[in-house]
Amino acid sequence: MKIGFIGLGNMGSGMARNLLAKGFSVIGFDMNPEMLSILEADGIQRADNIVTIANEVELVVLCLPNQDASKQVVDELLEEGTIVTTIIETSTLSPAFVAELGKSVEASGKKFLSAPMIGGKGHAQNGTIEFLIEGKREVLDGLREVFDAMGSKLRFMGEIPSATLAKLAFNLSRYANLAVGVETHRLLEKYGANIPAMYEFMSEQSLDNFGQV
Repeated sequence: MKIGFIGLGNMGSGMARNLLAKGFSVIGFDMNPEMLSILEADGIQRADNIVTIANEVELVVLCLPNQDASKQVVDELLEEGTIVTTIIETSTLSPAFVAELGKSVEASGKKFLSAPMIGGKGHAQNGTIEFLIEGKREVLDGLREVFDAMGSKLRFMGEIPSATLAKLAFNLSRYANLAVGVETHRLLEKYGANIPAMYEFMSEQSLDNFGQV
C-alpha cells in the first residue's frame, strides 16, 4: 500500500519512517524543504505540493500544527478529480472543529478517522505512540495495519468527537496535577519544610490510595 503523509515535523517524520520500516511506500509533503530532503534520503518519495499526493494515493495521513492548516489541507484533498478515498487526521483539534471536519469529508463521499495521539517525539520515532481513534469502526478495521505500523497501541473511543474529548480530559488532568505539584513544592520551600520527609510521606500515601482503587 502506498500512503500519502502530510506534515513531517517532529511527530510526522517518525511515523512516516515507521511506515517505511513496516514495508509501506510513502509519499510525503511538508512546508520545510530541508526535512523533505532528509526524508527523501531515507526512502520517502518527495511531493512538491498537496495536489501531487491527492492525485497519486487513496489514503492520506495528516499530522499538522493547527486547525487552520488541517482545514486548508483537507479542502485541497477533497477537490474534484483527486483519487483520495480516506483521510486519517492525527492532529489534536477542538471537539467542534473535528466534528465539522469529519462531516465535510464524509459528505464528499470519502472516509475519515480522527486519531489524536498520546506520546511525544521519542514515541513517534520508536513506534510507541498510542492512538485514540474516533469515527466509524468499520473504517478502522480496514486500517489497523497502518496504525500498527505507526504506533504500538490503539483505542477505539467511538464516534467523533469521543477521542478528542478523551485527549482533552487527559491533558487537563495531567496539567492540573503538574500545577498542584509545583504549588505544593513552593509551599514547602516557603516554610522551610523537611522536603525529603514530605516526599516520602506523600509517596507512601499515593501508593496506598492507588492500591485501594
